[in-house]
Amino acid sequence: MSRPTAFLFLFTVVCAVSLAACQPTSTEAPASTPPAASSQPSESTNPETGSSSTDQRSPEAGEETVSVETSYVTPAGEEKVGFTLYVDANGVITDAYTNQQAKAPTSVMRQKSFAAELPTVLKGKKLSELESVDRVGGSSLTTGAFNKALTELKAQL
Repeated sequence: MSRPTAFLFLFTVVCAVSLAACQPTSTEAPASTPPAASSQPSESTNPETGSSSTDQRSPEAGEETVSVETSYVTPAGEEKVGFTLYVDANGVITDAYTNQQAKAPTSVMRQKSFAAELPTVLKGKKLSELESVDRVGGSSLTTGAFNKALTELKAQL
């Protein structure tokens, strides 16, 4: 074997061994993809009360609830979301829940972060004086849906 041929052969063997070493050695089947989001609302835990967005509490004495379901358009398509506010006799918001109904993974994540932060943003404010909220939980589209629903929420008082 000539020197250039031997060098080429050695180079090919080294490359083949290097590529083989980079391959995973596991014989297990690849992990399955996570199941698609169901049509059931996702649960989100309210950090202050530990309550889930789908496990709403009963109104306390002198308190009433106002609720609305709405939708909004995302790059992945139309998403639905619901909002329930607890309001005391003076019209002050005492609690807020988000009924997460998103299906697209990004929307699920955004609604979850919105749901976690909404009670903190709203508690102690008068519903009748609330015009809009700024981006809640980093979710501009869910915040926009909430702001759109405010008129209907106020009309229920």
